[in-house]
Amino acid sequence: MMKTTTILSLFFTLLLSLLTNPLPTGAEPVLDTSGKPLEPGVPYQILPVTGGPFALAAYGNDTCPLLVVQTQKNTAATNSLVRFPPVTFSPANPEASVIQTSTNLNVKFSSSSSRSCKDSSMVWRILKRITEARFISTDGVEGNPSFETYVNWFMIDKSSSEKNGGYKLKFCPSDVCKCSIVCSELGIYVGIDNKSTIFSLLFTLLLCTLTKPLPTGAAGPHPVLDTSGKPLQPGVPYQILPVAGGPFALGAYENDMCPLVVVQAAQQKKAAATNNDFLKFPPVTFSPAKSGAGVIRTGTNLNVKFSTTSSSTCGGSTMVWRLLKRITEARFISTDGVEGNPSSDTLFNWFMIEKSKSKRGGYKLKFCPTEICNCSVVCSDLGIYVGDDKKRYLGLADKLQPISVVFKRV
Repeated sequence: MMKTTTILSLFFTLLLSLLTNPLPTGAEPVLDTSGKPLEPGVPYQILPVTGGPFALAAYGNDTCPLLVVQTQKNTAATNSLVRFPPVTFSPANPEASVIQTSTNLNVKFSSSSSRSCKDSSMVWRILKRITEARFISTDGVEGNPSFETYVNWFMIDKSSSEKNGGYKLKFCPSDVCKCSIVCSELGIYVGIDNKSTIFSLLFTLLLCTLTKPLPTGAAGPHPVLDTSGKPLQPGVPYQILPVAGGPFALGAYENDMCPLVVVQAAQQKKAAATNNDFLKFPPVTFSPAKSGAGVIRTGTNLNVKFSTTSSSTCGGSTMVWRLLKRITEARFISTDGVEGNPSSDTLFNWFMIEKSKSKRGGYKLKFCPTEICNCSVVCSDLGIYVGDDKKRYLGLADKLQPISVVFKRV
């Protein structure tokens, strides 16, 4: 019978972000058991004040030991545990010579995983495996402090426990994320391994959930109207027609074989079906985050999905729009998102429609998942980014002008 293990877990709020905050004024060197400051890249054993050391273990019936677990005190190594590897720390500030409290860092096991794990990085990151808790996995990304890597950044703080002392581990990417953050300390979650099931009733800090009510008031959300003056309806196909320029289509990014990003044809009359780089202007359907909504309203979150199947080279793409970063300057709109399930795990799949302030009128598309994430988010209008390949990619970036559109029922 497999022994019950305990798994490092925590909750957190997903936030959009940019880069770098100054070093906290209260930061001080983290000291090892000999009283010397921790140094970047030097291996250390993390030893809990109570209980056994940390190790690697597989989740449920997984064959790959990628999760961080705490063993029972003085427990012997078994086939399900990789025995107590040391870690190294890499600060977000590459010039830091010692590890400071309350500053962001990567944590990396100084051990290669088993062959069944392929090329695991051994860098700690947040991983969601169940509804109630988030585990610490070891397939994260080292370095590159940015929004794309924020789940890989932790910090060390002095423990407030008067009895046991020492330090505590924390998820709080405040150096990496220039935004309001809900921080959370790492704790121990007790799993029931012999049933391949894990339950949690230990934490009250919740994930971003659909808790915000539909906006109300005199300036509340209005029905989005199509070109015939009728409200848009969920699940009904519509053509999104930019007020200026050609319609939206599927295109490949640079030399990619699979047309998965949303592009705009420069001129409708020039975007012939013979152009191998475009699938001819598929309509879209809208799915509101609020189930039971009879019409599509401004300022409310929704999924956008092309009413077409991708080419055989795309491996069954969902055609659901989501944010995708392919270059530094902008985020593209890709079509391999997830429909439904409004939560922090699907945050990048939710958009909204608002009235355009342009002289040309119409509506604008926006990334602003305020109904999905009960947290501070950075909202941005969608616009057109002209790539080096001269393709017109739909995406978001600070310098893009919002694109005005109308909706025509198919």
